[in-house]
Amino acid sequence: MQAQQQPLTATVCEIERRPQDFDGRMVRVRARVIEGFEVFAIRDGGCADIWLDYPGASGFGAMVSSGAKTPELNRPEIALKRDAAFDRFVASLEAEMYPRNRETICQGCFRYEVTATMTGRLDYGGKGRGFGHLNSYPTRLLLQSVADVSAKDLVDRYDPKEFSTTKIRFPKGVIGGRLIDVSEMPMPEQVVYAIDAVPDGRAVPPSFFGITDDKGQFTISVPPGSYVVGINVRSSPSPKLPYTRTFFPHVSTQAAAQKFEIRDHQQEALEFRLAGPLVRREVPVSVVWPDGRPVPDANVWLEDVDYGSYNVVGESVSHTDANGRFTLVGFENRPYVIHANIYVKPNFVRHCAPTVRLDAGASRPSPIPFTLSMTGDGCRR
Repeated sequence: MQAQQQPLTATVCEIERRPQDFDGRMVRVRARVIEGFEVFAIRDGGCADIWLDYPGASGFGAMVSSGAKTPELNRPEIALKRDAAFDRFVASLEAEMYPRNRETICQGCFRYEVTATMTGRLDYGGKGRGFGHLNSYPTRLLLQSVADVSAKDLVDRYDPKEFSTTKIRFPKGVIGGRLIDVSEMPMPEQVVYAIDAVPDGRAVPPSFFGITDDKGQFTISVPPGSYVVGINVRSSPSPKLPYTRTFFPHVSTQAAAQKFEIRDHQQEALEFRLAGPLVRREVPVSVVWPDGRPVPDANVWLEDVDYGSYNVVGESVSHTDANGRFTLVGFENRPYVIHANIYVKPNFVRHCAPTVRLDAGASRPSPIPFTLSMTGDGCRR
């Protein structure tokens, strides 16, 4: 039987200089873990970071990837060693400082700076491909084990009047229930909002939300106060939730909605039944350069006029195919603005087309043509 491959001891900088030499190999590297909004990586000095990955690691940093830029690796899974060192590693990464004020929102309030010796497989994405958020990391360490975990306490960086090392309990109640459709079928993976019903002069009143489970059940923790409950309050109707803005029990405006007065420790349960969904409307588009060549991988999206600028139907843009075409999905009797643009490397210069207004019930050529005739400052709104 062939002996198990011994890990190569390397630094982050050595890997950065010659990633192809380490591709697919087991490596051992000592580095600091960088975690935060849309990042979970390892760093050593001024070298480029390496994306860190293992089962459950996605909870540390949000990640958005493009399928076309995701490396196609057909490699075996790595068995993660979940021992005492790994437990300390994760506990140190998850530890945080807690605001003493409910209104304080703190991203990246980590308690410790974590450094460890990490062993795992090094994956190199190759030219034009990468890992992590927006595929911006050429290399990835698929973790097998950790050792020599060091957790530097950062508590002195925080004002003790504003932050605590232990979680603060604020007064709260719970609004829960079940979201069902007109056929009484549960609606899983939907966002239900509880919105402050007392006007305070703010353009966007405070809100809290819960996500339904596979039975359509949701739970929303709220501070004591008066609330209304609704769906598609912040986001426009989408193929995932094809309903207009609706407030409980079944009204279209917040003023007409039922108000719930919530006290500390109070629990309120409701059954939120929706009427029939909106009628789907397909919107084919075609994107070309000024010379008529199709633009593959162009960004195209619908903006729902009723929800204001920058509201993207479905909450993410879509991309044209090799022929510069894509079919967007909206709904009948709703007004939209259609956008098309692309960012061209190496400097990511934006090229765009004039937007197209699609009024409720209006007909347009099929597909709707877009020519990327503007660039740079001409694309600013």
